[in-house]
Amino acid sequence: MVMELLPDDVGISVSYPLPGTKFYENVKHELKEKANWTDSDELALMFRNTYPSDYYKHLHRYVHKKYRRHQGAELLKK
Repeated sequence: MVMELLPDDVGISVSYPLPGTKFYENVKHELKEKANWTDSDELALMFRNTYPSDYYKHLHRYVHKKYRRHQGAELLKK
């Protein structure tokens, strides 16, 4: 979808457990000193997830690189 729509920019982050949400209730027992999204960077995990933090960082770089390459190719076509 991103490659088809070619938005001006792409943003990727992991989910933040916000107080008052069901997600927060599910992971609040895992939150330690980084219990607030402002205490963490956008790809740092604050709770146990399916994949380790490095996986998400690699995915972030891969998607952005692929997107920028596709975006550049589309510009060259014009």
